[in-house]
Amino acid sequence: MSESSLVGEYKRYVAVFYLHKRKKPRYFHSDPLMRFYRWYIAYFRITRDDVLGKVWRVHYSSKGFGKNVVNDGDTQLVLPAHSPEYYVEFAKELDTEVSHHRRKVELPRNGERVRVDVPVILFNSDSHGHLHMLFSTVLATYVNPSGSWRKISGIILDEKLWCDTLGVIAMGRFTDVRGSDYMYKGVHHVRRVGKAFRALYGLL
Repeated sequence: MSESSLVGEYKRYVAVFYLHKRKKPRYFHSDPLMRFYRWYIAYFRITRDDVLGKVWRVHYSSKGFGKNVVNDGDTQLVLPAHSPEYYVEFAKELDTEVSHHRRKVELPRNGERVRVDVPVILFNSDSHGHLHMLFSTVLATYVNPSGSWRKISGIILDEKLWCDTLGVIAMGRFTDVRGSDYMYKGVHHVRRVGKAFRALYGLL
């Protein structure tokens, strides 16, 4: 999707990925980038015209990702994320629009700058946004979802009406606890929706 295609008027859900620098490196990661950063996914409700500006502010704001995004009036949900490919594949199942924003990230140890393709997901309906929010909420309860994400995707697609409601609940929980300490404490309140989903469907 080209930048020129991001035009429109009415508000819709948009998911933007972000690489957030870790407080302490995780040297056990095979990926050098993940040793120093971790993925987050943030959902906004904005017009298509505002997408590129929002992406720029998320990635380059001097205020920092945490407080800047969590307290943004357009933000609907923020969660720690795993590899973006899980979320992009599920988004394709929902027939959404996916683009990629390229940015360079510096590796602290050697100062090397690595180019990263950061996905931006533009949802065609509120329901699709809610379903994707639930998917992200469930994945946020896993240390490694590689063996479970397809099953989670299948359940959500089979139970769209019920799962739409769960996505709205996750979004409501974020609204209840958003604030300066959300990234460290409040996020657990949202994850409970994902844990309830796993218990209901017997997901390990």
